Amino acid sequence: TMIHLVNEKKDLLLSAILLNLIFFVSGINKSKNIKGVAKGLNKKLPMLHESLCYISIVGVVILEIIAPLLIISSIFGYYKHLGFYSCYAIILFTILATLLYHYPNKKENFHPFMRNIAIIGGFLALSKHLE
Repeated sequence: TMIHLVNEKKDLLLSAILLNLIFFVSGINKSKNIKGVAKGLNKKLPMLHESLCYISIVGVVILEIIAPLLIISSIFGYYKHLGFYSCYAIILFTILATLLYHYPNKKENFHPFMRNIAIIGGFLALSKHLE
């Protein structure tokens, strides 16, 4: 029925907002300190030139801010294919960030690692609603 479809869309919208919020907020916070975040990346990957780290972080900020907006828009029927691909872009980013910053070889990384695995699962499920 129509009521069931409306409730289903509300549930999908709420879950998408909750799942994307961590990335959107992180992107806004990184945008306030791009140089500092780039220096942190350069410490993790010293073989990369500082300017490449800076460009990478600018790309991450754009991804973390724009992808959630595209995903939410796609639930309303706009940019549906971009919402779908944004889910996979965030999945790829989360895998890379997990390998760089939350690799589970240290005890203190266990919970952040598991959180990121759950986030990846959430985006895989969400992407199926945006196909």
